[in-house]
Amino acid sequence: MQAESNWQLIASGDIQAGQDRDKVIEVLKHRLGFNDTYIDKLLNGQKKIIKKNLDQVTAYKYRQALRTAGVDVEIKELRTEINSV
Repeated sequence: MQAESNWQLIASGDIQAGQDRDKVIEVLKHRLGFNDTYIDKLLNGQKKIIKKNLDQVTAYKYRQALRTAGVDVEIKELRTEINSV
């Protein structure tokens, strides 16, 4: 039996404490290329999975980019067992 992991990127629905909301939105638009609709969904106050089925390296990259922008995000590993034949 082999374990396979995939990672999820989870947004809290808010910006990080101490961040200015307008500045976070500007970074999301201009540096990361997010549109207004996506930003509204990302920062609507509700926790949600925004990316799934990521490898560990990609999950950490997304987390770092969004945290640098001021978004409150976390990553979570999901492990599944795979039977070998």
